[in-house]
Amino acid sequence: MKRSIPTEAADRQPALTRAEARVQLYARQDPLAFATSTAVEIAEASSTSDATVARTARKLGFHGVREWKRVCADSVDSTLGLDALLRVRLDNLSKAKSVKSSGGLARQVLASSAEALLALAEILESSALDHGVDELVNARRVLVYGLGAAYHVAEYLSLALERVGVDARAVTGSGHTLADAIPRLRSDDVSIVLAPRLLFPDIVWYAAESAQRCAATILVTTEPAPERLRQSTITLRLPSTAQVVADDTILTLALADVFVAAIARQEPNRSLATRQAVQMFRDRIYSGQRCDSR
Repeated sequence: MKRSIPTEAADRQPALTRAEARVQLYARQDPLAFATSTAVEIAEASSTSDATVARTARKLGFHGVREWKRVCADSVDSTLGLDALLRVRLDNLSKAKSVKSSGGLARQVLASSAEALLALAEILESSALDHGVDELVNARRVLVYGLGAAYHVAEYLSLALERVGVDARAVTGSGHTLADAIPRLRSDDVSIVLAPRLLFPDIVWYAAESAQRCAATILVTTEPAPERLRQSTITLRLPSTAQVVADDTILTLALADVFVAAIARQEPNRSLATRQAVQMFRDRIYSGQRCDSR
């Protein structure tokens, strides 16, 4: 189904040539196809050239075609279900000539993941990241919230934080179980809310309550946050993966590693002492296993 893209940049009416107008119309009529196509493919679909596509993006106020594609992807991310998202990714794979074997498929998927990670590096706001890391370093306790696959990332991040000396635990829940979880939030907690793709109502509710109850709330999401959350949380935006084969989870895991590395750099002594304690117990367990096997 065709979807329109009601964005401020796309609604501007600069002086466009007929060819440029065709590119703009294509983006408005089918933002998903626009977001998941290369500049050359966009040019072919609009009967123009890749130079015209780039020039149109600049005229509409975008920094380039990539930013325009990201805005288009943002407009459809919230409407794509899991089945539609898989179809888009399979379609992207079918466009790649090298995907004729499992090895070619692996290279394409990994290259797509690398592209998504580079996009994350480009859009990650340093000031928001620094603010979030400072809150985590000084936190008495960190709660990492996630639903579905994001909960497993929350478990990974909470364990990684514990290994650099941060008291952390993963939490989840929706509906009535979420109503039980929210009262456990404390005023000296720092809360991380992982919502890689969509801000479901339960996630928004938890994040809003966390912002009121906790010392700080860090929101990680692809979807633009509601105004009340942008004002009350430290929001870290992820790039859309609608235009690549990579899954959102790879970006969330990468950001988790960024958090841990930044904390370890700020608190090296605490981080090393915690790691050494964990390693000591590992060595004792391993030694005991060796003795039992004799």
